[in-house]
Amino acid sequence: MFRRLLCAAQLLTVFLSAGGAGASDVVPIPALTQWESNMTTFGRQHAAYLAAHKDDADIDGLVGGVAYYDSARVYLQIAAYTNDAAWKEAVADSIHVYRDRFVIASRHDIAGHLNFSDGLLMHFKQAKDPLSRDTILAMAKLRWMREENIIPTDSCESSRETAYAIKTILNAQALGFPKGKRLETLVTTAIGHYDQWFVAKSATYVRPFMAGLTAEALIDYHAVSHDPRILPTIKLGMDWLWANMWVPSAGAFRYTNVVTKEGGIEPTADLNLLVAPAFAWLYLQTGDPVYRDRGDQIFAGGVAGAYLTAHKQFNQNYRWSFDYVAWRQQKPVKEKKAPAVPVAQPAQPPAVPAIDATPYREALQQALQVIGKGLAVRMTLPVMGAATDVDVVGADAHGVIARVSGNDLPVRWKDVADADLAQLSYLAAKSDKAVLTNAWHLASITRMLDLRTQIGGRLLAIDPEAFRELAK
Repeated sequence: MFRRLLCAAQLLTVFLSAGGAGASDVVPIPALTQWESNMTTFGRQHAAYLAAHKDDADIDGLVGGVAYYDSARVYLQIAAYTNDAAWKEAVADSIHVYRDRFVIASRHDIAGHLNFSDGLLMHFKQAKDPLSRDTILAMAKLRWMREENIIPTDSCESSRETAYAIKTILNAQALGFPKGKRLETLVTTAIGHYDQWFVAKSATYVRPFMAGLTAEALIDYHAVSHDPRILPTIKLGMDWLWANMWVPSAGAFRYTNVVTKEGGIEPTADLNLLVAPAFAWLYLQTGDPVYRDRGDQIFAGGVAGAYLTAHKQFNQNYRWSFDYVAWRQQKPVKEKKAPAVPVAQPAQPPAVPAIDATPYREALQQALQVIGKGLAVRMTLPVMGAATDVDVVGADAHGVIARVSGNDLPVRWKDVADADLAQLSYLAAKSDKAVLTNAWHLASITRMLDLRTQIGGRLLAIDPEAFRELAK
């Protein structure tokens, strides 16, 4: 993993510099400048939040929020890409939260969906910190990485855990961890997940970002094994996703191919950049410009449509996308098209009708005005055009009152995004069922699934029957 990322950083230095060798032969990446600008603008905001909250008592909230999806890896890549040492503080804060306060405090026995070792490996290689090395080696002996731990091979519900386990064992082996059968078992299981999604169609649902996480792990494995199964597997999956789940008008993949309780078939640009690098890799391997052009559409759609104000979404967008940029700057290994792989293409799901958020917004705005001066909510809102940590202390017909450094500043309702309004209402509502219900709907419309889950949990505690009807 580290070797591949280091190579990517070196390639970026060559191809993005003026007059770099071969640069004129590379088709420009659309939205690259905006991707770079978003990286630093939003990255600084999240890094500042991390610095201010790294020792908060709620470690689970930090690991599942500002550090989720491997913030150490994200900031290390930003530091390398920008050649700006100022990002080292965010790296150190990420390591402090994830490695020291979470993994080591948990005796390295962590849940599979929180198994992030790439940032630790990069940190060890860069900072020569033996504790990061030892943490990876300890993680590789537990949970999904254990030889005796049986992974269910007949269900892709464990695809994310399987992908992360592959990456941690690969990273541990790069540090001298002994080779065993476990890695090959995990890889075969991951390939089986692609079969369940795209061939046998035995999976209950397909989510493109899950296929992207699996693709990343398999590509990492291919880099050290050259396993001939990997290229056709990923090609099959990406061909199916493009044919069946890409929504051109939205510049995004559908969240899921069917409606589920966690989410439906609405386009979700936030997750594009967890998939786009697989297309760049296919272009690099096959030379087929179809994958370059499709990848560019996915990349540009993600840059334009992602909600980067949220911690998790920012990390999702900058976790793997550096490899997209690096691979797109290289000439393909082959210059001819790869043979087409026939893929069964079921009917395209019906277009998703737009859901009007206005009734929910209006109801929540009125409710917050009633609460009025009783408000006392800490959150991030746009103040004077910039996302700022504020204390919301009131609301009136015009908007909310945000207290910043002792000063009360108005934020107009039209400047409060749907997602922020849903979060504010949830934090302010406490046990008000009507407010929570409207906030739940608004969180659903804006695809804030974690927030919707939190709201649903509170509604369930207040009125279980009403919540079950709502969630149908």
